[in-house]
Amino acid sequence: MKRTTAAVVVVGTTVLMGTIPNAASAHPHRVNGHPIAHSQLHAPFNSAGDSCGGDPAAYGLEVAHHGPDLGIPGFGDGCYRTTVRQRADGVWVPTTDRNPAID
Repeated sequence: MKRTTAAVVVVGTTVLMGTIPNAASAHPHRVNGHPIAHSQLHAPFNSAGDSCGGDPAAYGLEVAHHGPDLGIPGFGDGCYRTTVRQRADGVWVPTTDRNPAID
């Protein structure tokens, strides 16, 4: 019984950790080098250009930075979509920058 419980915990933790953005894939937004929106983070973008989840201000920051949501408009689906390209390190990043003041 203890082995089964331990296995469930390990698998569950592994799955959960795969869904939470880590420090390398999420970032606070900055203006003039200063974090804005209390350093709210968004989830990493995938190859479809979706960033799903993240902190509450992340959706608004992405709209302000990269333009309108190209998916289902609004945060009702929990995601923000934009056009993306893949960097040499394999990370997907937006191709649009509607507000260059926001990093």
